[in-house]
Order: sequence, then C-alpha cells, then structure tokens
Amino acid sequence: MIRESSWLAANGGRNESGEERIGKALVASGEGRDKLIDACVRTVLRRMSGLHAARGNRSVFVDCSFGRAWWRERMISSILERPGAASRYAISSVVRYSLANWETLLMMIVSRGSVFGSAGVQDALINELAKRFQCNPDTNLKESKALISFLRRFSNIAASRELGALEFQEISEIVHELIGKMDR
Repeated sequence: MIRESSWLAANGGRNESGEERIGKALVASGEGRDKLIDACVRTVLRRMSGLHAARGNRSVFVDCSFGRAWWRERMISSILERPGAASRYAISSVVRYSLANWETLLMMIVSRGSVFGSAGVQDALINELAKRFQCNPDTNLKESKALISFLRRFSNIAASRELGALEFQEISEIVHELIGKMDR
C-alpha cells in the first residue's frame, strides 16, 4: 500500500537508492545474491517495524521510520499539554534536530528508566531543551557529545532525588539550572 516504497531499502550512508540496491540484489547470482537480498529485506523490516528481537528497544524507537515519527509526535503532544510548554516548533526542533540526538535521548530513556522513565521527567527535559534551542540557536547541547554529557549529569542529579515524584515545574527548574551550567 506504500507507493514507491523502494526508499525503504536505501542504506543511509551510501550513494545508492533503495531501488538501485534492490535491482543489484535481484541481478546478482549465487551466494552473493542471497546476502544482498537479505540485506535489503533487513533494511526494509528495520525501517518499517524495527527489529526488536535482534536489536532491542533501540530498533523500535530509532531505526523504524514510522515508529520514530510516532514516538516523536507522541512526545510532542504530551509536552504541549503541560503548563508553560514551549511551542510545537521549538519542541519539534529538539526531537527532530538529528537522528544522533534522538537516539541519544531515547537510549537514556530506555536504558535509564529509573531516571528518565517518568513522563514528567521526559517532558520537562525535552521542554527545557526546546526553550534553550530557541533562545540560543548556537547552544552546544545540539552536539551529541555535549548532550550525552548533559544527560549523564542530569542522571547523577536524579540518583539522589526521586524526580518522578516532583511536579513538572519543579523538574523543569532543575533541568533549566543544569542547562545554564552546561551550555556555553
């Protein structure tokens, strides 16, 4: 039902379209053909639904284009319901800034559920990043390395407090203060 769906077989880093990859796999012969077809099929499955059994939650949240879009919109909608939320555009700029940053955010949420598992914590974190991205377009927090460092420091703060028990505004203040210390 997806028209012109060959893009699903494209391999991100290569200068080869999905259609070219599929074509190359179909005209190949022998064992090489089987490997090329398998690679195309795996790429399509990863993009359409993730490969949870092979790669865990990361695959569902990050690899799958449809899942990634759904999770981003779900997060944006949740934040927009909060008092003092940044604009849809600002929040969207955080979750869509880069695939690397999205993966970093999601890996922290998935792997450190005790810290980032609360919707209030997730919402406050993304909302405060959105506000910073908006007021400081050159923030170093757009760089994966700085974002990882920030999230680790936030995780250390959370180790001594139960942030999920706090109100959204209280969590936002903690995040805002930490962003002020880490942003150049």
